[in-house]
Amino acid sequence: EDTYFMGLKLTGDSTNTAEYIEWEKDVLFRNRYLYDLLNMATDLDPYFQLPYTFGGLFLSIKLNRPDLSIKLLEKGREFLPDSWRIAYFLGFNHFLYLNDNLKTAQYFLESAQYSPQPSKALALAEMILNDSGRKDVAVGFISELKDKSDNSGFKAQLDRLLEKLKEEQG
Repeated sequence: EDTYFMGLKLTGDSTNTAEYIEWEKDVLFRNRYLYDLLNMATDLDPYFQLPYTFGGLFLSIKLNRPDLSIKLLEKGREFLPDSWRIAYFLGFNHFLYLNDNLKTAQYFLESAQYSPQPSKALALAEMILNDSGRKDVAVGFISELKDKSDNSGFKAQLDRLLEKLKEEQG
């Protein structure tokens, strides 16, 4: 039903819906080996970030395979632990597909640590942690991240977030 609706939405014409569905099936068929190819490419050069980030998004969003996306992104984290993009996309997958708010927030906090603009990832982490109702766990995550960080500006942002969470905790 979703594919039918998307076909109508994209084409504005129900006569093209069958054509759209065939196109969508073709995309899935042509990309059935995409994970294997991306995995092979990252075996050849494990420090090349693009296959991880592009593949991570394409596998989850276009091919509806968040399991393979997470597997590829986790592999990327092993070789590129300071990549804010990989951590951010892992957070995206855990939020959208796995409904794991604590893991999502952890990845967004990790992303903020390495991002050139940490405030966006911190804001997302804060929103998700507030919604999770597990402020005690949130305080632990943030405290641990603060202790590991060498960036004084980032530590100051984490201090503000910790103060806010502790106030709300009571």
